[in-house]
Amino acid sequence: SQTVLRPIKARLSCGPLSLTLVSLLGSRPQTVLRIWDCLFYEGSKILFRVALTLIRNQQAEVQQAGSLPDVCDGFKHMTRGPDVEDCHTFMQKIFTEPGSLSMATITKLRETCRARIIAEES
Repeated sequence: SQTVLRPIKARLSCGPLSLTLVSLLGSRPQTVLRIWDCLFYEGSKILFRVALTLIRNQQAEVQQAGSLPDVCDGFKHMTRGPDVEDCHTFMQKIFTEPGSLSMATITKLRETCRARIIAEES
């Protein structure tokens, strides 16, 4: 079943994702190297898969967030804990947990979000 996060009135940028990747690099360099390998082989959808898997691991905490700082605090904790301890297990999860994820699907999601942002700015 799909779960919808309640809207938080704030503009999100790449900040939380870059913070997550930097945190992952500091604590799990082998995992980051494996992510880079997959990125060069399969393209940018790997970063989308990593982000979805990390968010799913902290889904309960992110859903309870009442503000953007609360969401960011949840992001800070995403790279710690048993879900990302073992590089091999984590890499398997990024291919199984999000399910089927084609570039066409990602492109469609990007276009939908881009259209929403443009509409909000108008």
